[in-house]
Amino acid sequence: MIKNPRRVLAFVASLAMVAGVTAGCASGPEDGTEGGSGAPAELVKGIQTPLQSWDPYKCTGAQSNMFVAVYNSLTRETPEGTFEPALAESWEYETPTKFVMTLRDGVAFKDGTPLNANVVKANLERSVATPTGITSQFAANKPQITVISDLELAIDLDHPDPDLPFLFSSCGGMMAHPDLVAAPDRMVNEVNGTGPYNFEADASIAASSYVFNKKDNYWNSEAYPFSKVTFSVIPDNNSMINALVSGQVDIVPGNFQGVAQAESAGMAHVLGNVSPFSILLNDRAGKLVPALADERVRQALNYAVDRDAVIKTLFGENGVPTPQIPAEGVPGYDSALNDRYPYDPNKARELLAEAGYADGFSMPVLTTTVHQFDAFLSAVANYWGEIGVNVTQEVKDPSTYLSEVLKTNYPATVYPLKGAPPYSILNKFFGPNANFNTFKSTDAEFSEYMGKAAGGDETALRDASAQLLDMGWYVSAGFDAQYYFFNPKKVTGLEMLTSENTPLFYNWQPAT
Repeated sequence: MIKNPRRVLAFVASLAMVAGVTAGCASGPEDGTEGGSGAPAELVKGIQTPLQSWDPYKCTGAQSNMFVAVYNSLTRETPEGTFEPALAESWEYETPTKFVMTLRDGVAFKDGTPLNANVVKANLERSVATPTGITSQFAANKPQITVISDLELAIDLDHPDPDLPFLFSSCGGMMAHPDLVAAPDRMVNEVNGTGPYNFEADASIAASSYVFNKKDNYWNSEAYPFSKVTFSVIPDNNSMINALVSGQVDIVPGNFQGVAQAESAGMAHVLGNVSPFSILLNDRAGKLVPALADERVRQALNYAVDRDAVIKTLFGENGVPTPQIPAEGVPGYDSALNDRYPYDPNKARELLAEAGYADGFSMPVLTTTVHQFDAFLSAVANYWGEIGVNVTQEVKDPSTYLSEVLKTNYPATVYPLKGAPPYSILNKFFGPNANFNTFKSTDAEFSEYMGKAAGGDETALRDASAQLLDMGWYVSAGFDAQYYFFNPKKVTGLEMLTSENTPLFYNWQPAT
């Protein structure tokens, strides 16, 4: 059974509590306050990859909390999967293709420039003009943005999209200063948002640590109680856990292999099933690898993988093997699809033979070295090798991986698709104009189902998911088990979101 992605597990070990563990980099005592004065604490979070740009449209999950520190989004996702006001105080669909927002009054950038409807319009128009993986769904809808008043604007869409509150809840809805919007190349090194913290460039070390101090006059100050937050780059999972246990950092991402060490040191963790670990079979017309043009070949690649074994090896008992993208408990999920591709290497060989590839074929697959992408590909490649499909791993640096994924240089790429909200995820990766659909594959049935799903038809959403599986446009082993370990004497309130593989720090509080 697939576990609900909203399930959050927090565990605080009662065994072997380590006395005297301090947050060396955080310079605060164990009780989460500074010097016992009751002032809000400092916090240090470990991240695996360094920042490449302050452009929110180029944000990646590893750095998302740094963007939350300096930018506000229009809406905000809750751990329950709903959306609440942020810069947008209210919103509604007046029609299925007309979305109206009213902005929060009194919000300004640090130089006093007000956040108003014209600023939001300029930001959203930039997202349309320069679509990335984050903004492509919105851009593909050809939105027309109209300022109604200083704090109101309307968005007219080419076709219905029920997920605008989601699209505006993270990096795609973050608002930059109009000077940077007019010259976006400056965002490689400059940041100017309305978020709760200022980035302290002089106190930071490029590609190593990033320091943020809380603003004095932020409109929602009580929601961000930490006076200082530092993000420390630690590429290796084992080093992450060691840094947490030794008190150098307070929060780190990790995997199930780190649970025993963390628990024995009195650390806690949250756990969520967020991302279907997948390989996108992008070259569906066979331009780079002719074999991939045949649906039977792509189906064979699905039958060849033992999902139970792969997920258990990589993610332990809390991983969830399944070939489908929508997670249990969200629209589009269909329990029958869990059995669409049982492990059957003989069936895989039969399909390859029918397609004219009885002797197999070779293909390169793009991957990287963080979040077990490379380990996942190695596991899948071993199964593919058993049916005669030989994989060459094209390993790219994590800092440039997303830009490589969006190129047409690779017939297949490793990428976690995320399981919610399903309409947006299917659109983002498989829509005809989606940036992740690098070769712009199309299918009339899939497009018809998605058109109906945009209007709220859940049956059509299930049909769209089933159609993708039948066509073999991707190979998913199942949902990961994403762990975040933390020092419960320093911080509380970590909760995984349904659509993020990291807990966003607007829920965090100093431990008391």
